Amino acid sequence: MRGPSSELLGSLERFPGAIATLFLSSRQAVLTIAPECSELVNDVGYTIAVNFTFTHSFANAFAHVTAYKDHVNLGFNRGAELDDPMSRLKGDGVSVRHLSLRSEADLNDPYTMTLLQQAADQAYRPLEALEPLTIVKGPAT
Repeated sequence: MRGPSSELLGSLERFPGAIATLFLSSRQAVLTIAPECSELVNDVGYTIAVNFTFTHSFANAFAHVTAYKDHVNLGFNRGAELDDPMSRLKGDGVSVRHLSLRSEADLNDPYTMTLLQQAADQAYRPLEALEPLTIVKGPAT
Protein backbone atom coordinates (compact mmCIF):
# COMPACT_ATOMS: atom_id res chain seq x y z
CA MET A 1 0.00 0.00 0.00
CA ARG A 2 1.41 3.38 -0.92
CA GLY A 3 2.12 5.85 1.80
CA PRO A 4 1.06 9.50 1.90
CA SER A 5 3.16 12.08 0.08
CA SER A 6 5.50 14.32 2.06
CA GLU A 7 3.39 17.31 0.96
CA LEU A 8 0.26 15.73 2.42
CA LEU A 9 2.00 14.91 5.69
CA GLY A 10 3.32 18.47 5.89
CA SER A 11 -0.13 19.93 5.31
CA LEU A 12 -1.63 17.74 8.02
CA GLU A 13 0.76 19.13 10.65
CA ARG A 14 -1.54 22.09 11.29
CA PHE A 15 -4.39 19.81 12.38
CA PRO A 16 -4.76 18.16 15.79
CA GLY A 17 -3.03 14.78 15.96
CA ALA A 18 -6.28 12.82 16.27
CA ILE A 19 -7.70 14.53 13.16
CA ALA A 20 -4.52 13.92 11.15
CA THR A 21 -4.58 10.25 12.18
CA LEU A 22 -8.27 9.88 11.28
CA PHE A 23 -7.61 11.61 7.94
CA LEU A 24 -4.78 9.20 7.12
CA SER A 25 -6.88 6.20 8.21
CA SER A 26 -9.71 7.39 5.95
CA ARG A 27 -7.28 7.79 3.06
CA GLN A 28 -6.01 4.27 3.71
CA ALA A 29 -9.58 2.90 3.73
CA VAL A 30 -10.19 4.32 0.26
CA LEU A 31 -6.89 2.96 -1.03
CA THR A 32 -7.64 -0.47 0.44
CA ILE A 33 -10.89 -0.62 -1.51
CA ALA A 34 -9.45 1.00 -4.65
CA PRO A 35 -5.64 0.62 -4.64
CA GLU A 36 -5.40 1.51 -8.32
CA CYS A 37 -6.92 4.98 -7.95
CA SER A 38 -5.03 8.26 -8.10
CA GLU A 39 -5.03 10.94 -5.41
CA LEU A 40 -5.60 14.61 -6.11
CA VAL A 41 -4.38 16.51 -3.04
CA ASN A 42 -5.74 20.04 -2.64
CA ASP A 43 -4.52 22.25 0.20
CA VAL A 44 -6.62 25.41 0.43
CA GLY A 45 -5.33 26.70 3.77
CA TYR A 46 -8.27 26.15 6.11
CA THR A 47 -8.63 22.53 5.02
CA ILE A 48 -6.95 19.84 2.99
CA ALA A 49 -8.76 17.39 0.76
CA VAL A 50 -7.75 14.33 -1.20
CA ASN A 51 -9.99 13.36 -4.11
CA PHE A 52 -9.79 9.81 -5.45
CA THR A 53 -10.20 9.02 -9.15
CA PHE A 54 -9.31 6.34 -11.66
CA THR A 55 -8.70 8.92 -14.42
CA HIS A 56 -6.36 11.55 -12.91
CA SER A 57 -9.27 14.00 -13.32
CA PHE A 58 -11.21 15.70 -10.55
CA ALA A 59 -14.32 15.49 -12.73
CA ASN A 60 -14.29 11.69 -12.32
CA ALA A 61 -13.52 11.57 -8.60
CA PHE A 62 -15.65 9.07 -6.71
CA ALA A 63 -14.67 9.90 -3.14
CA HIS A 64 -12.82 12.50 -1.11
CA VAL A 65 -11.42 12.87 2.38
CA THR A 66 -11.36 16.35 3.91
CA ALA A 67 -9.81 17.46 7.21
CA TYR A 68 -11.38 20.06 9.49
CA LYS A 69 -10.29 21.16 12.97
CA ASP A 70 -12.65 18.76 14.79
CA HIS A 71 -13.67 16.09 12.26
CA VAL A 72 -12.95 14.47 8.91
CA ASN A 73 -15.46 14.20 6.09
CA LEU A 74 -15.58 11.12 3.93
CA GLY A 75 -17.34 12.39 0.86
CA PHE A 76 -18.86 10.76 -2.16
CA ASN A 77 -18.87 12.80 -5.35
CA ARG A 78 -21.93 10.95 -6.65
CA GLY A 79 -23.32 10.24 -3.21
CA ALA A 80 -26.89 11.07 -4.18
CA GLU A 81 -26.80 7.92 -6.35
CA LEU A 82 -25.65 5.61 -3.54
CA ASP A 83 -27.98 3.19 -1.80
CA ASP A 84 -28.25 4.70 1.70
CA PRO A 85 -31.21 2.97 3.40
CA MET A 86 -30.18 4.30 6.84
CA SER A 87 -30.05 7.88 5.49
CA ARG A 88 -26.64 8.54 7.04
CA LEU A 89 -25.27 10.59 4.16
CA LYS A 90 -25.40 14.34 4.67
CA GLY A 91 -25.79 17.02 2.04
CA ASP A 92 -28.58 18.36 -0.08
CA GLY A 93 -26.77 19.26 -3.29
CA VAL A 94 -27.42 17.61 -6.61
CA SER A 95 -24.64 15.01 -6.33
CA VAL A 96 -22.22 15.21 -3.41
CA ARG A 97 -22.92 13.59 -0.04
CA HIS A 98 -20.66 12.97 2.96
CA LEU A 99 -20.26 11.33 6.33
CA SER A 100 -18.77 13.31 9.22
CA LEU A 101 -16.21 11.11 10.96
CA ARG A 102 -15.21 11.92 14.52
CA SER A 103 -13.51 8.65 15.41
CA GLU A 104 -11.98 5.49 13.99
CA ALA A 105 -15.20 3.71 15.00
CA ASP A 106 -17.16 5.94 12.58
CA LEU A 107 -14.74 5.06 9.80
CA ASN A 108 -14.64 1.34 10.57
CA ASP A 109 -18.43 0.98 10.71
CA PRO A 110 -19.41 -1.68 8.13
CA TYR A 111 -22.08 0.69 6.76
CA THR A 112 -19.39 3.27 6.00
CA MET A 113 -17.31 0.67 4.20
CA THR A 114 -20.35 -0.47 2.20
CA LEU A 115 -20.94 3.10 1.01
CA LEU A 116 -17.29 3.45 0.07
CA GLN A 117 -17.33 0.17 -1.84
CA GLN A 118 -20.47 1.26 -3.71
CA ALA A 119 -18.84 4.56 -4.69
CA ALA A 120 -15.73 2.79 -6.00
CA ASP A 121 -17.82 0.24 -7.89
CA GLN A 122 -19.89 2.97 -9.57
CA ALA A 123 -16.90 5.16 -10.45
CA TYR A 124 -15.95 5.85 -14.03
CA ARG A 125 -12.90 3.85 -15.11
CA PRO A 126 -11.06 4.25 -18.41
CA LEU A 127 -10.84 1.22 -20.70
CA GLU A 128 -7.12 0.98 -19.99
CA ALA A 129 -6.10 1.41 -16.39
CA LEU A 130 -3.90 4.42 -15.71
CA GLU A 131 -0.92 4.39 -13.40
CA PRO A 132 -1.96 5.63 -9.95
CA LEU A 133 -0.53 9.09 -9.29
CA THR A 134 -0.51 11.58 -6.45
CA ILE A 135 -1.07 15.06 -7.79
CA VAL A 136 -0.60 17.91 -5.29
CA LYS A 137 -2.15 21.34 -5.66
CA GLY A 138 -1.40 23.99 -3.01
CA PRO A 139 -0.71 24.88 -0.32
CA ALA A 140 -2.66 28.08 -0.56
CA THR A 141 -0.72 31.30 -0.13
